[in-house]
Amino acid sequence: MKTIRGKEAGFTLIELMIVLVISSIVIAAIFATFISQQKSYATQTKVSDMQQNARAALTLMERDLRMAGFGVGDSGFTVQAFAGNNVNASITVANNATPTPDQITIVYAAQQISTVSAVSDTNVTLANAAGFGLANGTQYIAFETVRNVYTIQSINGNVLTLNSAPPSYLANIVNTGGVVGARAYLVRAVTYQVDTGRRTLERVASDQIGTVPDADDLWDDIGNYITNLQVVWPFNGNNNLLQITLTGQDTDSDGTTRTREHQAVINIRNNGL
Repeated sequence: MKTIRGKEAGFTLIELMIVLVISSIVIAAIFATFISQQKSYATQTKVSDMQQNARAALTLMERDLRMAGFGVGDSGFTVQAFAGNNVNASITVANNATPTPDQITIVYAAQQISTVSAVSDTNVTLANAAGFGLANGTQYIAFETVRNVYTIQSINGNVLTLNSAPPSYLANIVNTGGVVGARAYLVRAVTYQVDTGRRTLERVASDQIGTVPDADDLWDDIGNYITNLQVVWPFNGNNNLLQITLTGQDTDSDGTTRTREHQAVINIRNNGL
């Protein structure tokens, strides 16, 4: 007895090859799109990191610049900055030429250490002189109501001998809460500069101004991908305005370089205490 079977449908070799070619094209397109999206994501992440670093660095610089001259005045003093050079103004800009990165040093009364108990000629007695010390170099001090910087020559207990005599009335100033004695401040010189080799914005605010860097007194990296710092002061002819421009730069693995600029115009207040 014969068994009659119907024709069985199937794919020819040519049809299979066509399907494989089309599938390969689709997969290749999907893979190329995925790679492109991955590169775009990586690029956007780097650009975002670069912008965030620049913004954070600008915020810190703005804070220091708005304090420039606080308690010390605009000029008429001489202090040693961290690199050893003398500065005699609340703001000093070095290497101020494009395209070379600028360096800026800001001087201000940064931290209240104690209050004045007595004044006798160049000797000033503080309630507590623990915040001052000459073990690593020169330090500077300022007092409320006196826009001047004094150099500490020596320390004996709570008695500081200064380079010149401050006003005798400092011991009689009455502060909030009935505390008698003018506030005594540590004067700090804050310097910003760019390490172009590492593409980093550096900041140093040494309590021991003018000393050689040691383990506790080093440049702090406050912004990566930063290749340039430019300062315009006065800005638009106004001595109270200063413009900061930070240039960020990053290079992809394929050699593509991306550059972003961030600017801030800062009001230099230079107010007294």
